[in-house]
Amino acid sequence: MTTKGHKLGRKQHMHGLTGIPEFDVLRVMIRRCKADPHYAGLSVHQPWIDDPRLFVLHVGHRPSPKHEIDRIDNSKGYEPGNVRWSTSKDQKLNRGNTIWLEAHGKKMCLMDWARELKLDPKTIRHRLYVLKQSPEEALTPGKRPSGWKAREQRAQMEV
Repeated sequence: MTTKGHKLGRKQHMHGLTGIPEFDVLRVMIRRCKADPHYAGLSVHQPWIDDPRLFVLHVGHRPSPKHEIDRIDNSKGYEPGNVRWSTSKDQKLNRGNTIWLEAHGKKMCLMDWARELKLDPKTIRHRLYVLKQSPEEALTPGKRPSGWKAREQRAQMEV
């Protein structure tokens, strides 16, 4: 038996969840793992596919329409202990290319540091990767790199 044409794996249940956000999220997870090459090798916990109520029991109801399901460890699939509801901002922080910096007694991602200190993120990246400054130096507003004054004076003399 299927629910409005939704096949739920080997066993198909009348589960009463069709149309609720959590069931739609589960369907998208299953489709993503089967069809999206970015998710190759990842899977959805089979008992959740067999009985979507188990998925809802594990993750709970979606806190708000802004929340999506997120994998805590992106190298693992959608399985118990590795999924949570999170906002788009939280998900962006869970990406492998997020730059985390610890300075001034706090740990934040580069973009949050830039917002807090009113610095251009490109400036911070330049200070870290080109000028090889420490996070403390790179995150100091108004801090000029060593040799900056001499370069500025040479540039003015050329004008």
